[in-house]
Amino acid sequence: MAFCGNCKSLVYPVGGKLSCKKCGWSSDGPAAANVVRTAASGTKRVVLEKKEEARPLQTTTCPKCSHDRAYFHLMQTRRSDEPPTQINECEACHHSWRDYG
Repeated sequence: MAFCGNCKSLVYPVGGKLSCKKCGWSSDGPAAANVVRTAASGTKRVVLEKKEEARPLQTTTCPKCSHDRAYFHLMQTRRSDEPPTQINECEACHHSWRDYG
């Protein structure tokens, strides 16, 4: 898209030239756009990907494997005047169980 050099509005082709309907500015054609691409300077980028867990951990015993740590989150599964349900997931075996408060 081409824009007017004076008022920055859209220009339209009229008789081989681009002209602005708002202020009357005209041009022979759009300016040539040159894209220059340069090669990298020989530096390498090393990306270390490491999975980091964002869920909170608590000390509790898994009923399946007896591991002592589990991830947890709270969810309101019943009415709003009832306490929320705590959903646990074992850190070792990924077994999931609920604790009703």
